[in-house]
Amino acid sequence: LGVFTGVKTPDDLGNENFTVKSSGPAIFAEYKAGQQARPGFLATYTSATCAHTLSYTENQGSVEDGSGPLVYSPRSDCYFFINPDTPAMGVAFVFETLDLDSTTTLSLYEGSLVDEDKLIR
Repeated sequence: LGVFTGVKTPDDLGNENFTVKSSGPAIFAEYKAGQQARPGFLATYTSATCAHTLSYTENQGSVEDGSGPLVYSPRSDCYFFINPDTPAMGVAFVFETLDLDSTTTLSLYEGSLVDEDKLIR
């Protein structure tokens, strides 16, 4: 689905959040903090229902880097598996906040594992 770094806010996008959608039933997010401490990210997710890793099985919710109101810890790795209990046609990953230094990445993959061939671009 993509690799994201830098700072993106709704104000940068004309007061709109930006959305990344999977074409399949799940998204796996890999978060790797770089060398600097920054505010991190906060995103919500929703799924279109039809026919240490943290797992999310609700049809919608929010996921964040885990730092809360603080800056994220340098050199920390987090994994999030978003796989709604109700079968989904796709999962939308809507960024509300993205403030990462240039050495920090958030990668989104189709499916359930880190697989470079499944990286969403």
